[in-house]
Amino acid sequence: MNTTVLLLAAGSSRRFGGDKRLARLPCGSSVLQRTVATIRQSGLSCFVVLADGDEAIGAQLTAQQIHWDMCPDAHLGMGHSLAFGVQACRQASGWLIALADMPYIHASTYLHVAQQLQQHNIVVPMYQHQRGHPVGFSQRHAKALLQCHGDQGARHLMQQYAVHYLPTDDAGILTDIDRPTDIMSAPIKR
Repeated sequence: MNTTVLLLAAGSSRRFGGDKRLARLPCGSSVLQRTVATIRQSGLSCFVVLADGDEAIGAQLTAQQIHWDMCPDAHLGMGHSLAFGVQACRQASGWLIALADMPYIHASTYLHVAQQLQQHNIVVPMYQHQRGHPVGFSQRHAKALLQCHGDQGARHLMQQYAVHYLPTDDAGILTDIDRPTDIMSAPIKR
């Protein structure tokens, strides 16, 4: 399986009031550290998309042997970061689009989405009838992913093509950290 997790970590954290990637979780890790550690625990390869000026975070990722790069157009929206990440990992057979501010997703969820991507072109995890992340896309959608821009991301592909919905028992697929209060109200990480 040659699936890569594209971890989009180039957001501006406007609602959080500071850099939420560096905010500490109850476990002591930062939001970004916990998200990266969980992806590594899944056994899948990971590529982190950062924004200009994120050299210090990039150096920490390099020390952990995590591949990363800075998207020069990240300020224009998540779609630009997504296209940048796909281009950087073009050799992958598929991509799991993950968000850096979602540290409570189980490692097994990443792995299950990647496994289902071997049989389906788009895989979306579900928890209690709600769609979550990471969303998986096969190589078939590379051209369309490379054309993503603005804040739309790849939502339009899920409206145009068949989607395989993967039931999970993982509430973390719905839980992102937007405000400081979200850290304490998040589900317990297994």
